[in-house]
Amino acid sequence: MMRLTSVISRLALPALAALSCALPGASAQEAPPQAAGAHLPDYVPPSGPVPGFQTPNNWTVMLDNGLAITFIPWGMTPTVDIRIEVRAGNIDEGRRTWLSDLTVEAMSQGAAGRSDQEIAEAFGAMGGSLIANVQTDTASFITFSLSEDGPAALALLAETVRYPDFPPDRFEAARNTISQLAESWRQQPAMQAMAAVNLYQHPEGHPFHTTIPTQRQLDGYDLGDVREFHREHFGAGRTHIYITGQFDAEAMESAAREAFGDWARGPADEGIDAAPQVGHVVHLIDRPGAPQSTLYLTYPVPPISDKSAPALEVMDVALGGMIVGRMLDTGYSYAPQTFVNWARGGASWNYTDDIDTDETVMALQDVLTIIDYSGFAPLQIGGVADWMISRFIMSTGARFSLVSQIAFRNANDLPIDYLDTYASAIRSVDNRAVQTLVSEYLTRDRLTLVIVGDLERIEPGIRALPQLQNARFVRQGVDGRMVEITR
Repeated sequence: MMRLTSVISRLALPALAALSCALPGASAQEAPPQAAGAHLPDYVPPSGPVPGFQTPNNWTVMLDNGLAITFIPWGMTPTVDIRIEVRAGNIDEGRRTWLSDLTVEAMSQGAAGRSDQEIAEAFGAMGGSLIANVQTDTASFITFSLSEDGPAALALLAETVRYPDFPPDRFEAARNTISQLAESWRQQPAMQAMAAVNLYQHPEGHPFHTTIPTQRQLDGYDLGDVREFHREHFGAGRTHIYITGQFDAEAMESAAREAFGDWARGPADEGIDAAPQVGHVVHLIDRPGAPQSTLYLTYPVPPISDKSAPALEVMDVALGGMIVGRMLDTGYSYAPQTFVNWARGGASWNYTDDIDTDETVMALQDVLTIIDYSGFAPLQIGGVADWMISRFIMSTGARFSLVSQIAFRNANDLPIDYLDTYASAIRSVDNRAVQTLVSEYLTRDRLTLVIVGDLERIEPGIRALPQLQNARFVRQGVDGRMVEITR
């Protein structure tokens, strides 16, 4: 999955309290602003400045075939984590939705003459297991072992990546696993909402336009398709190995060279752009009798490489704190979330939630009003930087999180000092920068809004909201058919 920045912050509650009285729909019987956060402990200011962050010692070795190996000594326990990332994922599928997922699942069914059971037993004997998954633009193969077994674990992982057998007698098992996942996604309102969002953020023909494959589509894939996908998208030039923990660096490098040194460079990285597009659309999906409405509100914003990226993260915390605080304090919902999705060439700022059906219209009006208000009134970002930096530093305390941060930096071609300068970049953000982003990018004509719920109860109120009067409306029935609503 794409890297998500999500947060629930009470640092913005004072500004929210001042705003709440002015929000349409606020009850006259509401508690005074001072009581809104009465259930929260008093804010205790930090004893001093939060320190910056320095990336732990790490180095990268490049093989002649283009494969990269990054070594990160970390921790005290005598174990090593090995993560192989291949730049091959959903973005490389074209119209063959989830072919990359099926390929990686089939790769796990047997490799280099070993069955899936034999592979599992071999990893288990070293204290680990095989974890294989696909993200939007990356296939990851992960294992962990005792330090002394690191070279053997790396060699075994290399077999899965380089020499999958794609055993015919296990292909249906792989297809069934992917089919079950697809069916579960079709039944989940949150996944239905995400699928609808992608219809508008990516044009027809783009790999991300279709989020969930049909069963007929999955049934149409065969062994030739997965072999072809592996051949066309897996190679040394698109592979990066991360070795983290306690290990013998010389032995691990030797094992990597032995396992991957003769692998062909392979295909060039031809991943296409995935910048979200402006939708200016409201997509309503009918779910009769639903006790809650699932909301997905999103706006395209600049990419991680843009100079505004630190301000975007601060904006998410400050604006998200106001929205989350409003939803929780009013009791409209219990799981509000805001986050930034970084993609190839672009990004989006998002708000997702599950709201009681009867409160849907009022809650959405409050959210849209907060966003509008934040475009002309500065958000209160005091204390946000220290909170974000503290969270960032704590997140790097675990091996998986640390290597994920380094891999994110590498995958997005960010400067080598990106992590080391994160704290100073966040501290440099001021109110004006955040307000400018809101006013420029979170405008009514740039939104895409999807709501999954009981349309008989919520549609009239949604269509009447003043913030949505100029948007295009699309209604999707229980049979999946979509109809544009004329006003």
